Amino acid sequence: MFDGIGRGLIRDPDFVRILEQDLETGQHRNETGGLDYFTTAFFHHPDELKMELIEGGFPAPRLCATEGPLWTVPESATAEQQEGLMATMRKLENEVTLIGASAHIMGIATKPND
Repeated sequence: MFDGIGRGLIRDPDFVRILEQDLETGQHRNETGGLDYFTTAFFHHPDELKMELIEGGFPAPRLCATEGPLWTVPESATAEQQEGLMATMRKLENEVTLIGASAHIMGIATKPND
């Protein structure tokens, strides 16, 4: 959704239909043939990912946003600006209310020895 908004794809009714399905089911199905609309994928809700880890035997998983909302920042930042952005990301990576704003989420857990 954020990518589609940022790149103006949200103006295309075909993309909006794909987006509506994404939000309803997590299933991303690009049947348009347009490469800009990504590939077939499943977008986990953060709670779903956490439950899958728990069901897989990881009792206390932690989720981290690997980009957070900063993935929308242009890459043309200076080294000093990039360090500032990374410092901000480190503060946000575990913020539960922002995890879904990241393009990618990472689950971190240790499976106990049974």
